Amino acid sequence: TLDEIRALIDRFAKQSRGASSSSGSAAERKLGNALCEDVMPLLVESAPMRDRARKKWREMEAMPRKKSSRVQILASVREEEARRREEVRAKAAAEKAAKEAEREEQMREVAREERRIKRMEREREERELYGTIYAAGGEASAPRPSRADRQAERLAREQEALEAALAASAAA
Repeated sequence: TLDEIRALIDRFAKQSRGASSSSGSAAERKLGNALCEDVMPLLVESAPMRDRARKKWREMEAMPRKKSSRVQILASVREEEARRREEVRAKAAAEKAAKEAEREEQMREVAREERRIKRMEREREERELYGTIYAAGGEASAPRPSRADRQAERLAREQEALEAALAASAAA
C-alpha cells in the first residue's frame, strides 16, 4: 500500500542519514536493493516499466560512489549518445541527398529522352515536308542538305555575326 511505501522510503532516508560512511554504503545498498525489489513493483505497474526501473537501479549501483566519477561517466554516456544521434542524423542526410540526386538524374534522363523524341519527330516532319515539296516539283526540289552542310552554314553565319559584333565594338 501507499503507507507501506512511504514507511520504507522514510526508513531508507533515516538510515542513509544516520549511517557512518563505512557502513553507510553497504546499508544504503541493502536498503536500495530492498526498495528496488519490494517498492518498485508496487510503484510501477507494467512489467516493461519495472524492468527499465530495475535496469536503471543496477546501472546506478554499478557506478562509482564518488560524485566526480559518476559525473564523468554520465558525461561520457551523454557524449556517446550525442555522437550516435549525430551519426544517425548524418546517415539520414546522406541517404536523403543520395535519393535526391538519383531523382534529379532520373528527371534529367526523362527530359533528355523527351528532347530526343521531339527531335526525331521534328526530323521526320522535315523529311515528310521536303519529300512533299520534292515530289511536287516546287522551288525546293533539290534534296535536303546533309547535316554536315547545315552545320557548316550555321557556323559560317555565327562567324559572320561574331565578326560584325567585334567590328562594332572596335569602332565604338
